[in-house]
Amino acid sequence: MYHVVEEALYHLPKATLDENIHADLRTLQEDVRVQKLMSEALKALQEGDIILEEATVGHETLNLDLVFDAVDKYRSAASLVEGEDVEIICISFTNIARVYLKVFKDGVHKTRAKEYLKEVLDLSGTLERNMYTFTWFTDASQMLQDLQDEVRKVEEEKWNNHRKIYLEQLKVELKKNGEKNSATHIDYIKFVLAEFPPKHRPETEWTKYKTGVKDPVCGDSMTEMKKTMMKLVTIYHPDRVQADVHGEKYLVLCEELTKSLTYRYNCLKG
Repeated sequence: MYHVVEEALYHLPKATLDENIHADLRTLQEDVRVQKLMSEALKALQEGDIILEEATVGHETLNLDLVFDAVDKYRSAASLVEGEDVEIICISFTNIARVYLKVFKDGVHKTRAKEYLKEVLDLSGTLERNMYTFTWFTDASQMLQDLQDEVRKVEEEKWNNHRKIYLEQLKVELKKNGEKNSATHIDYIKFVLAEFPPKHRPETEWTKYKTGVKDPVCGDSMTEMKKTMMKLVTIYHPDRVQADVHGEKYLVLCEELTKSLTYRYNCLKG
């Protein structure tokens, strides 16, 4: 294709060359350059796949030299089309991330894999297509989700260990709360706001709910009570508590109070 373009430019006298023809030839020349880079990049991707398969399947033990060669091929593919083809870059980065997660598996490579996967999702946003029709996109999305789930699981386990300590420290408070399980909704609201005021929220937000049975805010109708209970669930919800300001012990207390309030709200809904 390059030969055709160059021949045309050579044989048409430049002095008389139509500007439109000249522009078309230059456009074709650029298109040929891009297509050549894409072909080389796709070839590098295929070579990387072959090398990786040989590294992981063709030997009794993992051949790390071949694994690194495969990753280099994927990197080369991405470099060849940088600024020219987003999809090939995304495929290359997804392949690299897969190697880091499936072959190396250590923390450093997991972090690097996460960076590559985030880049894939960011770049894919520039493609105006239904991305879920592409295997590389669904693979990248799933790998990133798995990494996030893994981190979340570790954090939850760590927090649950902390919670056990705070639950033991809150035995008296939680016993008082449990003793109010059979109280009416109105009595429970008065109790929880008096005994455990939500200090993490402005008093003007909740003091109006410290009510009697006929209070116009709470009222004694089912509809009004559901609204009030839902509001209190929102007020006490741990997502609204800053542990670094009010402490993790207080956060756990709000978690337990939110459970009680949510249970009552669900009873009202039912």
